[in-house]
Amino acid sequence: MKAELRIAALILAVGIGASTAAEPTTKPPASGETAKAEKTLIVTPAAVSFGECVEGDVRSQTIVCTNPTGQDIRIREFKLSCECLSGNLQEGAEIKPGASLTFDLVMDSTGEVGTEGKSFTVVYSFAKASERHEVTVPVLCLVKPVLALEPRYEFLIIDGEPRKAVIKAVYNGMEPLKLKSAKAQNSHITAEIKTPEVTTGKEVEIALSLPASLPSAMIGGPIRIEAEGGKGWDTFVLFKLRPFFKVNFTEIKY
Repeated sequence: MKAELRIAALILAVGIGASTAAEPTTKPPASGETAKAEKTLIVTPAAVSFGECVEGDVRSQTIVCTNPTGQDIRIREFKLSCECLSGNLQEGAEIKPGASLTFDLVMDSTGEVGTEGKSFTVVYSFAKASERHEVTVPVLCLVKPVLALEPRYEFLIIDGEPRKAVIKAVYNGMEPLKLKSAKAQNSHITAEIKTPEVTTGKEVEIALSLPASLPSAMIGGPIRIEAEGGKGWDTFVLFKLRPFFKVNFTEIKY
């Protein structure tokens, strides 16, 4: 529900004032042309929302372009704001008066994490005019990471406490996940997988530990977590080792 509310708010922010179909971003044809000035290409829906998905998911939506005017409309260009989007709208395609043309818009969320605000633009002209017009439609999707790791973890450990910590991250993938290894670049940090197999919505746990002989200091470095199938994730860990108390001696002169 929270994800749906966030996406709805973004649609309103991007397309505020839009009607049930996207409006052109340039002026309609001149009054001397056959088409009425208030009638232009209509693209439905006015905003595309793919909802909530997991990184790597591929989603598609059927888009309808309708010609409500009295003359032919020709598609001049189809522009996409991101490589993650694709569509089979053909440049040069014509739409007769009162007719519609449909195409599929596809979003591949591989490498995309977070609230993705993209768009596509249909550039067109009337058959008997050279002036070009545009309709831009926002495309929104809330992409969750497969493994919701924080980019950085920090742990404060006081002398006398166990020099241990646990990284936890929710697994959002659809298929069961089998972890192979967890390795720290810093040789002082030992990483151990506590949950070698997890399913959707469950937590992955990586146990971290440091040698008891290390003096109070700041110890950190990258952690690489790898799973079967070649999948892998990276994060950074920082341990702040502090003495139980610290005394500052000030020199006293007589």
